[in-house]
Amino acid sequence: MYVRKLSLLSVILLTGILQLKAQISQTAVGLWLGNLVVNESVSIRLGFEVSEAKSGELQAIFHSLDQGAFDIPVKSTRLYTDSIFLNIEVLDAKFSGRFADSLNIAGIFAQRKGRGIDLTLTRVSEFPVKKPKRPQEPQRPYPYTEELVEVKIMEAEGVTLAGTLTIPQGEGPFPAVILISGSGPNDRDATIFGHKVFLVLADYLTRNGIAVLRADDRGANESTGDFHSADIVTLGNDVIALFYFLKNHNKICADKIGVLGHSLGANIAPVATVNENQIAFAVLLAGSAESLAAGMLEQSEIIYKQFGVSDAGIALNAKYLHAVFEIVRQDIDLENAKKQFYHFREDFEKELEVLSEEDLEILELKPPLSARIIREFMTPAMKKDLFMEPGDYLKLMKCPTLILNGDKDVQVPLRHLYLSHDLIMSNGNKQVTAKKFVNKNHLFQSSETGKIDEYKEIEETMSPEVLEFIANWILNTGNNK
Repeated sequence: MYVRKLSLLSVILLTGILQLKAQISQTAVGLWLGNLVVNESVSIRLGFEVSEAKSGELQAIFHSLDQGAFDIPVKSTRLYTDSIFLNIEVLDAKFSGRFADSLNIAGIFAQRKGRGIDLTLTRVSEFPVKKPKRPQEPQRPYPYTEELVEVKIMEAEGVTLAGTLTIPQGEGPFPAVILISGSGPNDRDATIFGHKVFLVLADYLTRNGIAVLRADDRGANESTGDFHSADIVTLGNDVIALFYFLKNHNKICADKIGVLGHSLGANIAPVATVNENQIAFAVLLAGSAESLAAGMLEQSEIIYKQFGVSDAGIALNAKYLHAVFEIVRQDIDLENAKKQFYHFREDFEKELEVLSEEDLEILELKPPLSARIIREFMTPAMKKDLFMEPGDYLKLMKCPTLILNGDKDVQVPLRHLYLSHDLIMSNGNKQVTAKKFVNKNHLFQSSETGKIDEYKEIEETMSPEVLEFIANWILNTGNNK
């Protein structure tokens, strides 16, 4: 789910393999450390690990050291004699830097159309933060077949989804599931806070007899296209294209292909099943039963309480979001929407005077308030997604469905488990299983608090208890449509 508080910090969460070419001298090889100063109270250490590939070209991996996010993929680069330009499309971010000397790269980092932030990288012998342990991540060779695939979206010119299909050992044909990531764009492993959630999930399911297809979202990693122009229905159609690819694979049982969505992916999955009734089953992990706008209001209240924001601050933040949503909901253009925002801002900023500096900093409501949030929400896809009601699709689902939530989830609270269950059941679908997992967070890790900043500290990527339950349900219930 989308959390406005983390919109700028999310710059650090997802990025990846950096394709540097031979024009950059060998002085680029090594470890580089930088400090991105987000605001007066927030700075985050970034690391780049540059090496030479077998092809002779330079390559690198990116680490967000303070957030425990390591080895994450970048989209493309343009290289010049003494400088580098990086288009990190997965974050809608860009970095341009110039080699000042063999020890320093001075550059600018900018996300979306926001202001650029100075970022200087300095050569170091080692990083100050070690890569966290992720004991569940599988290591090659795997005891199953791994195929790299490309699926062209016929209805969308220039969009090809790149992914990985893992197939169990044996003759087959096998039941299969398509994994659908949350708020994106995401790579095929659903990498977040250093956890490769879908890699771990796909590995477990495949070892237990279920083929798994996971793909980079359009515009992410090796997939082409523009993610930000795609709404939830469009992404559901991407899933259907993946479904038909599997349906024609000789190792896959054509009538036992299902979908599994996590977070916002659990809102995309019902769209796919309603628009393609041959999909055999659905697994919804931590999905919301209400609109994205309602979800942002709900999770903001929960998360800001955990950050220690006052009740007055939480109330004013809710008022702010309500006002923004009402402006965006109207049938007006961006310029008129911005004018309405500025009019609202005049009086609202006076109300903010009662809040402490700490509240204002955490809420990102320090005057003067920027109209950037209006620009972000006024894109056609986001405007549509904000007010789409997931219940409209949940009520139309006919296939066997498994719904899972953790009781420590602060992004999609537990009540959505029961709401989703009742909405699906309301259409006469009796093949619905809802399961609460105790002491599990939004990623289904074993968790003490459920706080977002706890995700990276936990070594476990996904609880074995949850993995086992999903596999058993698919094998014994889900593909018996």
